[in-house]
Amino acid sequence: METDSIKSEMEEMSVSGDELVRANSREKATRIKLLNFIVSMRFHFSTIGMSFLDFFRCLVRTK
Repeated sequence: METDSIKSEMEEMSVSGDELVRANSREKATRIKLLNFIVSMRFHFSTIGMSFLDFFRCLVRTK
């Protein structure tokens, strides 16, 4: 179940990424690719005890 929802989220984000590339918005497209990576790694973060939101907050702070 969990992997199905992750896959569907990644597919939705991939579509958004394609649209952003067409709009020639490199910065936003890069962010969408980064989000795809984060979503795919979410399960890994939960296994090492780091919450997905904590990681995302750290990422936003460093941006």
